[in-house]
Amino acid sequence: MKSPLLLFVGVCACADPLLAPEDTGESDPPAPLQPGIPEPEACDFGATNPSTLVVTTTDFATGAVTIVDADGTIRTDVAVGSPDAIPYPSPTGAAIVHRHGYDFVDLLDAGAWRSRGQHALEAQDAPSPNPHAIAFDEDGLGYVTLFGSSDLLVFDPSQPAGTSVLDTIDLSPFADDDGRPEASTAVRCGETLWVGVQRLDVPGGYTHVDEDMLVAVDLPTRVPWDFDPDTAGGQGVSLQGTWLRQLRPNGEAPAAMYGLTTGIERIDLTGLESTWAVPPQAFAEVGATHHDQPLAFDVDDAGRWAWVAVYLPPEGTTADCASDPQPCFDHAALFEVDLLAETPTLVPFGLPFQAVDRTVQRTGDTLWVGSRETEAPGLYAYDLATHPPSLVGGPFATGLPPYSLIGVEP
Repeated sequence: MKSPLLLFVGVCACADPLLAPEDTGESDPPAPLQPGIPEPEACDFGATNPSTLVVTTTDFATGAVTIVDADGTIRTDVAVGSPDAIPYPSPTGAAIVHRHGYDFVDLLDAGAWRSRGQHALEAQDAPSPNPHAIAFDEDGLGYVTLFGSSDLLVFDPSQPAGTSVLDTIDLSPFADDDGRPEASTAVRCGETLWVGVQRLDVPGGYTHVDEDMLVAVDLPTRVPWDFDPDTAGGQGVSLQGTWLRQLRPNGEAPAAMYGLTTGIERIDLTGLESTWAVPPQAFAEVGATHHDQPLAFDVDDAGRWAWVAVYLPPEGTTADCASDPQPCFDHAALFEVDLLAETPTLVPFGLPFQAVDRTVQRTGDTLWVGSRETEAPGLYAYDLATHPPSLVGGPFATGLPPYSLIGVEP
């Protein structure tokens, strides 16, 4: 079975030229930036030791939400989802970001997991803003990244739908020539929101035209930092690889994090630099040479062990992924890697599976993996007390096949 992954990577709402504003011959004033660098602070990734699993599910026509309680009880279809719904932790439970073509955020209360508000999102520069992520500050305000717009939305979930977007933050100084920085990931570290931008030529086929970057937004002023005012455009932390998919905490250094790109990066918010924890060469050694093949990952509390899902060609074959990537997405495989090893090596474990989005999540000593495998869809559980992890159960039915997972502490 071939994965539908390539159909979903880099989806973006393209502007309708009929909706473009009239050209008056006058240029808009540049978006505000403040020169300097933020203070390094500990990052908030939600629960430090999550025990409950929130799973979005879909058959690509409909969608739902399934919950796995701390005692292992699985409650399917507790809330309505969509075919492109990504869960994130929120101060009151979970926030479900409905992406391309859906463009709304759904807030679920912990425990009952009922929706307490669905909030449609709009952008001034795109008919479909394509929200990708949400992170919350200490006051409960959410900050929503938009892949299809240059705006970052400031969102108050306590307000009624239609009035919940309080403000916008302009990220256009970090954009490429298409005017959009293709913002996706986000995490709050104290009074700074770190936003991953990709700088893609969307009309040209989602090709990279500049380096990926983490942009720092000062939350008290709602103005992005510019680390180098003498360089054109806004400047942040340059990443080593491309297609930043996920950010995870680094238990060894609270003001640092790991990021999954074409390898695993160790991002230091004190030194404002990113270095390879696991370089692309380690992924190439197991058959992953295309930037889309790394799929999802998670790390342990200490920031030493990582478990990563990677798409691979059929077993026993080789493929030139640069010229013909399709054979490189035959199945996903699981690997464990010691992030502190002198020469990190991806050690295989577990069963091959199919997935589309982020379906790897740790809760306690269990690694959950969501598979869309036609013959056996559902969740698989691996014991993290062994190295590499050992399969202890699955597939556990989730209603519709799993799409994306997070861990929360209700």
